[in-house]
Amino acid sequence: MRIYIPRQYFINNLKKAAKAEKRSSSSAMPLNFYLDKVARSAGFQYWGRFHNKLQTASSVEFDTIHDTVGRNIGSALPSAAQKYVEQDVIACIKCDFERCEEFSRPDAASDNGYSHPSVSIEEEVRNLFSEVYDEGFLIEAISKLKDLGPWCEDDSEIMFEYEF
Repeated sequence: MRIYIPRQYFINNLKKAAKAEKRSSSSAMPLNFYLDKVARSAGFQYWGRFHNKLQTASSVEFDTIHDTVGRNIGSALPSAAQKYVEQDVIACIKCDFERCEEFSRPDAASDNGYSHPSVSIEEEVRNLFSEVYDEGFLIEAISKLKDLGPWCEDDSEIMFEYEF
C-alpha cells in the first residue's frame, strides 16, 4: 500500500529533525552538516541535490526515498529520530484516516461512541511502517495516535493518482 504524505511536509519534517539534532549536539557544526547527513542517508551527497530530487521525483521514486530515509533516520539523526518518526507517522495516518471525534457524530449505541466504526490504529501503523521504522520508534508513534482518540477510515473523498 502506498503511503501518502505531502512532499513539502516531508521536507519540513526533515529540516526540523536536522535542526533538533544540531541543538542536541555539543559540536559547533552548521545546520547544513546535519541536512547533508539526511541526504547521505538517502543516497545523495548533498542536501541541495536531495531537495531538488524530492521536488521532481515521481511518486514511486518519492516513496522509495521516503522509505530509505525512514530506515536510516536513526543513524543519520539519532537524537531527533524519535520525534521525526512520530511526526511522519501521524502525518501519514492523517492523510488516510480521520479522528472519529472530528469526522463522526456521537453515537452512544456504538462500540466507540461514534457513528463510524473505528480502525485498529496500531494494526494500521504496523502494516504501513513495520518495514520502514524500528519497532521502538513505532511504539511511541502508536501511543501518540491512541492518545488522539479513536480513528476511522476517511471516506470523505476519493483521490486518484496517475503516474505519467
